Amino acid sequence: MKYNAWTWRLPILGYLGLLALGCGPSADVDTLGDGIFTTSARGYHGEAGDRALAQAEDHCRQMGLEILVDEIESRELDPGFYRATLTFRCVDETHPDLQQPE
Repeated sequence: MKYNAWTWRLPILGYLGLLALGCGPSADVDTLGDGIFTTSARGYHGEAGDRALAQAEDHCRQMGLEILVDEIESRELDPGFYRATLTFRCVDETHPDLQQPE
């Protein structure tokens, strides 16, 4: 079998590619019913919540609505690595819960 410079690099590149996919945001948004949605993302502390929030905002924006967060839960999977789960609703910009108190 002839070995060349790529023989040992291909498995490493493949592994790094899979690792990158696992760390990236998942654009999956699930419907729980009654206009309530959930999404989750993984990442380092703080990053996971930001990713989940960005996914939820994108989902609502595609429908021309604003996001209203019901709950966010963050769980440590490994030291320093988290999974954030966000439960939210997509509402019109005139929704009373989006209005600032006077």
